Amino acid sequence: MMWLNVAVLLWMVPGFTAGYPLKLCNGLNASQHHLRQLELTMHAFPGALLEGDCVEVDPCAQKTSRGEALAAGVWHWRNSSALRMGGYEDLVRSGDAGTEAYNWFAIEYARVPEGIHLRACEPNFDAYRLHQELVCADNTEVSISKGLGAPACPSSASPYSLLDCMLSVERRPVVETLPYRAKNVHMAFGSRTWYEACTGNISAEAAHLCSVLETSYELHVPLATTVSRTQMVWYDFSPGFGCFLPSEVTAGHRLSRLEFPNTIEGCPPVANGVHASSLDPTACDFSCNAGYTKMPTGCVLGCTTGGGVALTATRCADGEYASGMCSGGGVTYYECAPCAEVPGSAVSEWSELRVNTCLYTPCAAGKFGRGNKCMDCPVNTISPLGNASACQPCDSPATGLYQPAPGQTECVPCFSDPPAVVCPAGQTLHTSFADIRAYFNRTGLHQHENMTAFCMHAHACLPCEPGSFAREGEAQCTSCATGHYQPHYQSVECFACSLGQTTLRTGATSPTECVCEPGFE
Repeated sequence: MMWLNVAVLLWMVPGFTAGYPLKLCNGLNASQHHLRQLELTMHAFPGALLEGDCVEVDPCAQKTSRGEALAAGVWHWRNSSALRMGGYEDLVRSGDAGTEAYNWFAIEYARVPEGIHLRACEPNFDAYRLHQELVCADNTEVSISKGLGAPACPSSASPYSLLDCMLSVERRPVVETLPYRAKNVHMAFGSRTWYEACTGNISAEAAHLCSVLETSYELHVPLATTVSRTQMVWYDFSPGFGCFLPSEVTAGHRLSRLEFPNTIEGCPPVANGVHASSLDPTACDFSCNAGYTKMPTGCVLGCTTGGGVALTATRCADGEYASGMCSGGGVTYYECAPCAEVPGSAVSEWSELRVNTCLYTPCAAGKFGRGNKCMDCPVNTISPLGNASACQPCDSPATGLYQPAPGQTECVPCFSDPPAVVCPAGQTLHTSFADIRAYFNRTGLHQHENMTAFCMHAHACLPCEPGSFAREGEAQCTSCATGHYQPHYQSVECFACSLGQTTLRTGATSPTECVCEPGFE
């Protein structure tokens, strides 16, 4: 297998960088917390990742960053010295790093680059004790590979966020659910709103996270369990992947990326030309037959206008018109220019029947026009009429209306279809805009008011007010009985007055409302 030693050769090739390692780590909760505290402007691979308690594996050399062998295609137990992680474990194990006598915890998460297949499981201790075999316990294996639908970090073929660099290897990880937040509310990452963080100059990793947060009602983030049992790992290249050098690429093929792991991909066929070797091993190249001109899109016939402008485009792109043209070899070629923007409208597809004319079509209701394109109005906005250049917000906090779907023409009343929800103890269920508004006006707890989120979830669980309580499973708060009081929010019971005292009303909120009963002084 020729890829075993190419990691050493990699440093001898000008312009090459080291490949992307497989990382096996502990400290998932700390890593997630660290990422949540960072502003999105700092979300860049790999510097923003907190990977202190990790072991780094070079899949090409099949060694760790410390130079210890870790073969591909076989199972390894966590008690192997090769799987010793840095950080805290290095401090503890510095005295006996070469032994394998102890089981040093487990493995919580992994950073799996594109091209690597990782498997992890809990060990079958009986198989090892009786036969010295490394075998997974039944129904504990976790398999991670881009080919199996898991995200890769990094990936050259699809976008990814830094959350994709922390994949849990536990069979049943704890999952924290981050609910949808309006774009003008602080995000769960950093201290800014979506509008503040996602509309500026940010990395591709941060931009992908912004896209996920914009379109998902809930984001599920894995956390480590209290006692992790994943202690065995197996890794190898995904089918077709390895550590390929430019010298292994022939005409008609290209590398998926320079960094390892990578794969050799076929180039698309070339009409009126042949494949050629490329100076850039990650790109395809070709040469054209006689009479054809090489263009980024392929080999095309060409001509020159009376003004000496060489034209090679056989059609204009949508959103353009032909500002000039000429003919050559029986083919008409066009000089193209962008159509003027008309707000609220979209430019129709370019057509040879009207080469020098832009045809505009008003955007339909539920959409808005920008950049000569019609797009769906985002969630919680509408466009009642066509030909709109902007969408109108539902403004849930002021109107009690919302819209959970994109591309709509009207807002709908909040809480029109409330779910069957049981609030936690000490809270009461509200499914009325007026009731929720009255609650916050009455209590003054406006810092906790998020009417947009309440509308999106079709309900709100709000703390019982002073003078009331709600036990587990009770949908509404109950006023404290006479002789009892409760000065706090979100209570599950009321305090009793002292012996011989009572209150003059139900729903008392202070011990000062306790007065002596007749016969007690």
